[in-house]
Amino acid sequence: MSPPAIKTPCCRCRKAAEGRYCERCRKVSQREASNNRRQRAGQSVGRAIRDTRRWRDRLSPMFLRSNPLCAQCERDGRQAFATEVHHVAPVSEEPERAFDESNLEALCKPCHSRMTIRESGSANPGATKAGKMATITIVCGPPGSGKNTWIDKHRKHGDVVIDLDTITAALTGLPLYEKPAGLLDYMIAVKDAAIALLRKSSAGRAWVITGGATEGEREKYKRMCGADQVVMLAVDPQECLKRIRGDPRRADKWRLWEPAVQRWWKRYDGKSEGKQ
Repeated sequence: MSPPAIKTPCCRCRKAAEGRYCERCRKVSQREASNNRRQRAGQSVGRAIRDTRRWRDRLSPMFLRSNPLCAQCERDGRQAFATEVHHVAPVSEEPERAFDESNLEALCKPCHSRMTIRESGSANPGATKAGKMATITIVCGPPGSGKNTWIDKHRKHGDVVIDLDTITAALTGLPLYEKPAGLLDYMIAVKDAAIALLRKSSAGRAWVITGGATEGEREKYKRMCGADQVVMLAVDPQECLKRIRGDPRRADKWRLWEPAVQRWWKRYDGKSEGKQ
């Protein structure tokens, strides 16, 4: 009969383990290694596509001429010239859509860099799905659709709600819905960091608010958050504007919100797994 194996501290959690890792941390390590391999493969595929003449000389410059403004900046209520063409669904997962224009969006350099960081997971390399995770719901819809109101009806005490407007108000001390243009990049980075923390949080439930007009955007947030559910509040534009005019915090600036509502509906693809 062989003697029992000598246990040593796990390299991650320091609990007693037979070998380098305990059973739980071994699975986490294997998952991270697999994710890193997929990420490297995706980067290789992306480079190969960008190096083709079809992409470099034709599709990319033509797409930027047709879409001169950054799509993400427009969603955030600002304007910037686009310089990069981004794949909404990563080509590592759907290589057949590499040259599909419906899978492309024009972005400025800062927005493209943020998207790349989000999708690679490098914004929070320690994030894993070890142990019990928070249950995450993404709530989408145009401005004035009642996303916060809907969450208030379903949330419980202690739930986490991640919302760009609320984050901006909390960090600047300004009234809700006032977003100084010079601070927007910083506020988006704070929101992304909060979302990244959800991936290793044991919070009972979390809600993430975003526009999510296209299926690609919703899938991107699902991957980024590890979300369990997507809820779509596709409230018609007339009702959205009516609600905004009736909101004392936005009533005097409702005309500034009208273009954002119309932009959302222009981009909405009519698809959602959780339409309300």
